[in-house]
Parts: sequence; structure tokens; C-alpha cells
Amino acid sequence: MTQWLQHGETIDLGDRTIEVLLTPGHTKTSVVLYDAAMPALFTGDFLYPGGLFVESLEEYRSTLDMLLQRVPENVTIYPAHNGRGRKTATLAYSDLKDLHRAVCGALEGTVEGELANAFGIPSMAYPVSKRLQMFVLKWPSSAAELERGK
Repeated sequence: MTQWLQHGETIDLGDRTIEVLLTPGHTKTSVVLYDAAMPALFTGDFLYPGGLFVESLEEYRSTLDMLLQRVPENVTIYPAHNGRGRKTATLAYSDLKDLHRAVCGALEGTVEGELANAFGIPSMAYPVSKRLQMFVLKWPSSAAELERGK
């Protein structure tokens, strides 16, 4: 790696161009790759079937706002993992909308979450759809808080 990719930067693949979109929410430095010609969105860990890990609901909402405005409704979403066997998992624009609705509901208090322990990480679990669930991470803010949680 010679440089960090920036939001809006393009990658020339010869016969196609891929756009880099900064997508904080899962992590602060999360990016997705967007191929407008296909149209396809390669989301990495930002969005995939199963339980999504969310660091910041506010950032996730802002990112989803941007994606819902940026990509067309016929986009195919290719996440990093959680396919079945050798089959690649794909998601759709409707999954972005479902996730946006759940994130907004969690922020507004209209969707109720449950305390959860997602892979050993304290979190609040929120339903999204049959295919998606989100875990809002509750990281300890201090060593003392970490010790109390043990």
C-alpha cells in the first residue's frame, strides 16, 4: 500500500472505474467500492447478511443517508462474507432501506433493543429484517468500567 484511499477517489481498472466511498459507522475508516456501470456496491464489513457490528449509530445513519441517495434502486450489494458454502451472498437496495429504518428507530427510541453479548462484546441487539440484525457495540470507556463488566 502506498497511500490511503480518499472519499470520492476513483480507481481506474481499464474498462471500468470504481469509486471509493467513506462509510463510517461499522468503523471510522470503513470504505465501500461503488461500480456505477454495473451497478454494484462492494461493502466489505459495512453491510452483510447476519449480525452487523455498529460502532456509531449516528455515523451509520449518515452513511446510509449518503448511500441511499448515491446508489440506484437496482444496485446489487456484494458483502465481504456470510454467503452459504461457495455461494456469494448478495443484498439489495431494500436491505439498505431496512437498515436505515432500524438505525433511525434505534436513535429515536422507537425500535427497542435488547442487551446482548455478541461474540463476547457487550452490545445492544436490534432487529432489522429476516436477513439482518445489528449489534450496537458498548465498549468500556475506561479500565475501571472494563473490570466491572467482568
